[in-house]
Amino acid sequence: MKARAAALTLAALAALGAGAWLDGYGARALLRAERMLQVPPAPLDVPPDRPARIVLLGTSLTAGGELWLRRVRARLEACRPGGVALTRVARPGAAGAWGQARLAEILADPPDLIAMEFTINDSALHRGEPLARAAARHEAMLAQAARAGVPVLLMTMSPAWGLRAWPRPGQVAYRDAYRALAAQGRAALLDTIALWRALPEPRRRDMVPDGLHPTDEAMAEIFAPALADALEGALCAG
Repeated sequence: MKARAAALTLAALAALGAGAWLDGYGARALLRAERMLQVPPAPLDVPPDRPARIVLLGTSLTAGGELWLRRVRARLEACRPGGVALTRVARPGAAGAWGQARLAEILADPPDLIAMEFTINDSALHRGEPLARAAARHEAMLAQAARAGVPVLLMTMSPAWGLRAWPRPGQVAYRDAYRALAAQGRAALLDTIALWRALPEPRRRDMVPDGLHPTDEAMAEIFAPALADALEGALCAG
């Protein structure tokens, strides 16, 4: 009996410890609805006779595909005489720590704007980091960009579904951290979660077949117009 009681106690402690560890990754966010927020970037003072330099910093969601990037570029070049230079600094599996190291390199030759996304991998138990640490890292990154005079557009991208969502129990909380930074005036925000969640399930399965990575065509249909709208407002106003 004593041995059984001890085993049950250890099991309970292990469960509590696992719960506390998971809560560090924002697991409780699964219990609440996701509230959307859009904070457009302020107009950028870019001379009309030179390309606007935009760096897209992020994960495989930014790194993959060409069609969606061409559509964003075409929209911006249509409204800017000087055109636009879109540069991707992105890698599959990248999380905020990788992004912070790349940010220092990017700011050595400051662009006009940085569009950034890392929530999908920061929230992953196998490659990210606890929510508080990820939020603090992004605060530091925004401060670093602000010192260089470079505005930042945070992006929520598409969510993970099904088996791909299991290792990301707190993905909602990590996206909420982006929304909090934008609400505080620390950055602009392009929040596309509602667009992806509005897809009927059969269509969503076709557009995001592995539950994590949208096809290039899906990105061109869903994400590219939203990003182009946000950048057009900053670069082509008036």
